[in-house]
Amino acid sequence: MEAELNKALDTIMTQFYQNMDHIVKTASMRPEGGTTSTTTAGVDTTVKDRYRVAQEHQKALGATSNIIHTAETLLGLTAALKQQLLLNDFATLDAGIGGRVKLLQSQMDENNHVVCELEKEIEVMRRSI
Repeated sequence: MEAELNKALDTIMTQFYQNMDHIVKTASMRPEGGTTSTTTAGVDTTVKDRYRVAQEHQKALGATSNIIHTAETLLGLTAALKQQLLLNDFATLDAGIGGRVKLLQSQMDENNHVVCELEKEIEVMRRSI
């Protein structure tokens, strides 16, 4: 179970990192390398054209959607881990059960003591009649 949860966590974090990396790369205004180059006609080729900007905008929206989905999956995994911890925390469960057993045992001993006292009183009353 622990290996499966670790594998799922690794997968989720990898997806999160890849999507975040994609968004950061999309946000750059110049291509990698950072140099400004112009063609012979004097047109700046480093500036993104509208089609490319629209394409990258769509990819960024997809990456953002993936990040949201990944975060929701991560929250679900966190809830599963908390539940697993609560259900398999045998030390805490054992301490709680042990405390309850001691309480019930002391109440039972008190009740047995009261019953014994009542039996003695009944026996005394029966002899006196």
